[in-house]
Amino acid sequence: MPFTFTSFSDFVLDQVFGYQSANKLKNNTEALLGWRVERDLGGSREMGVQGSGALDVPEFREKEIISTNVTGMTIRARVNTRTNNAGTSVQPKVRNVSDSSDTVTGTSHTSTSFTEELLAVTPVSGTKRYKMMVITNNANNLVFGFGHLEAYL
Repeated sequence: MPFTFTSFSDFVLDQVFGYQSANKLKNNTEALLGWRVERDLGGSREMGVQGSGALDVPEFREKEIISTNVTGMTIRARVNTRTNNAGTSVQPKVRNVSDSSDTVTGTSHTSTSFTEELLAVTPVSGTKRYKMMVITNNANNLVFGFGHLEAYL
């Protein structure tokens, strides 16, 4: 069913809340729930990082997820990474900064054009902060990465 938002007039004093109003309210709620919420994790298409091991993407942003507020929602990271030389591999990951643990790690590759991955994020119980990082196998070349978190029902 396509999500369409239906407007309805203001309620007035002593107006009966009937099934038509209830259906409009239900349809509007379904339309709003069908939207995807995105939270930027930072990174850059033009500014790379160089080093060996796990590195923060440029201008990374830590995003807070409160697990009790996202019950029943699907959360994933849409990340894009590349290297400027096929001699260096790059691998994206989402890090739980609060607990100093890796939430999800993507696939390592040596592509010199951006490769997009969708990584399923399972929030840890409580209020936690997450950020995007890249893992490289050597410090010889620049690697690039950027991404965002998506939440939807």
